[in-house]
Amino acid sequence: NILEADAAIITADQYKNEHEADMYSILVLLTLKGMNPNLYCVIEILTELQTKNAGRAGADEIIKSYKLTSHFIMNSYLAKNGLSKFYSELNPASGNLFKVLPVTENLIGKTFKEASHELLENESILIGIKRGEETKVNPPLSYEIRALDALIIFTH
Repeated sequence: NILEADAAIITADQYKNEHEADMYSILVLLTLKGMNPNLYCVIEILTELQTKNAGRAGADEIIKSYKLTSHFIMNSYLAKNGLSKFYSELNPASGNLFKVLPVTENLIGKTFKEASHELLENESILIGIKRGEETKVNPPLSYEIRALDALIIFTH
């Protein structure tokens, strides 16, 4: 039901080599976007080389499986310092989520510090601000929030 669907998730074929799996996934993406250009498509890519091609083909989100291994390696390393639990909490599977939300009217004109305090009252941690194509993670406390900004928050 591609014509009426609002999203599709394309996973890599684990029985093909990485290059073939990525090419096949991109072909599926092109087919889906050709049938429904407004379809929101999430695609799993196994090799870094095909990431740009997936973007050119119209992927809305690209899951880079090759980076997941780094996550597990880092988690194992942090266990040495007793920080693996903290790192695991950053995983969305733990129930905590990173969200990008539009700025609410009450935060326009406030500083990063003021907005951070206000969001903490709602059990959300302000991590950064997205302004157009620019993303500022942990900007200066005096950084002023504008109407068209988006808030990057960590919440549950």
